[in-house]
Amino acid sequence: MKKLLNLVVLALLGISQTGFCMEQGSGDSEFSSKKSKLPHSKIKEYKSQCKKQRTSEEEVSLNVDSKFESFSDLPFELKYQVLMLRLRSILEKNIVFRPLDGVKEFLDALSMVNKECNAIATDLGRCNKLTGENTEPKYKIMVKNLWVPNDFLSKEKGYLDRYMGCVLSPECIVKLQNSLQLQKFCFMAAEKNPSEATIARVLNDISLVSFKGDQERAELAAVLLIAGADANYYISDTEPLIIFLAHRENFHTLIPLMFLKRVNIDVVDLFRNTTLMQAVRFPKILEALLAYNPEGINLKNNFGSSALDAAVVARNRDSVAMLLERKAQVGDALRLITICTGDVGAKCDIELDKAVAELLIQFGPEIKFQYPVSHPGINQSWLKHMNEKYHSVKKN
Repeated sequence: MKKLLNLVVLALLGISQTGFCMEQGSGDSEFSSKKSKLPHSKIKEYKSQCKKQRTSEEEVSLNVDSKFESFSDLPFELKYQVLMLRLRSILEKNIVFRPLDGVKEFLDALSMVNKECNAIATDLGRCNKLTGENTEPKYKIMVKNLWVPNDFLSKEKGYLDRYMGCVLSPECIVKLQNSLQLQKFCFMAAEKNPSEATIARVLNDISLVSFKGDQERAELAAVLLIAGADANYYISDTEPLIIFLAHRENFHTLIPLMFLKRVNIDVVDLFRNTTLMQAVRFPKILEALLAYNPEGINLKNNFGSSALDAAVVARNRDSVAMLLERKAQVGDALRLITICTGDVGAKCDIELDKAVAELLIQFGPEIKFQYPVSHPGINQSWLKHMNEKYHSVKKN
């Protein structure tokens, strides 16, 4: 048990039995002066230790124990700082779209080592109380300090929301031409009554964003979300941000961060279209959304269509398969594919249409009546064959 705890602590510190010693000449060593900021004498000491390689399992075990004991002997304050640096190292290796990867695992493992480490883990995840209100846990504050420029940190939430909207949707700039909207935006930007120069500068800054590439805009939006922008912000009067992103493939990297910021995936737009309905043309986005177990998978919009219906109309087999695997109700979705005249709606792709229809029959209820058919590749005989293939009842 002691050896297991030793290994857990060493893993938390980022030191493995085989990887403790750095290679000669390695520029990205755990103990390089650039990253660790250790004194040069200390680096030489570690290099000297690493020249004495131990090959036997017993000697390696002794090395592990000695390092653990050295850590155990540190005062509590130093242990706290060491583990704080380790947490920072984890955060620095993450990307802006997934800034908390590995943090929960680190704190969970740390809390199981002993009472002292559990106290450190609890403190790193604790909300500080300032003026009677809870702020964010310490590790989230560290994320902000790592990713967010100071000029964003000082801005109020309303400004961050509007700026994010303009980063993702150039239509925002048109809205800002409305003098009242622009005055309000610039007031938040300057945190005082804006001058004409301030208004011109802010509008120019926003306009320049529209010329950036999608990747740059996505990264800037991620920074704004980390800074405090609202994931449930409405990018227009009728369209929530999450629905806006669901049908824009180039911004799919923002979705994990949206859920980290507690976005409501089951929100609907003016026509009661859901996030899933808007995502069916882009399986990568749909897969990311389904990972968060949305409750409204079978909701219907104002036109009586579900997400599965939308996927069938879009002839997207991957999206149809994902929705069916998540227990989407088939309903009358088969009707949407058995009629294809080639002059209205989607062009008839015989093989694709048959593949989608087969999925619907496989996951749906037994067909007990004739569907209206007008399709060059699907007929009543084929439907009957598929129905028997998946729903035939063997009688004794």
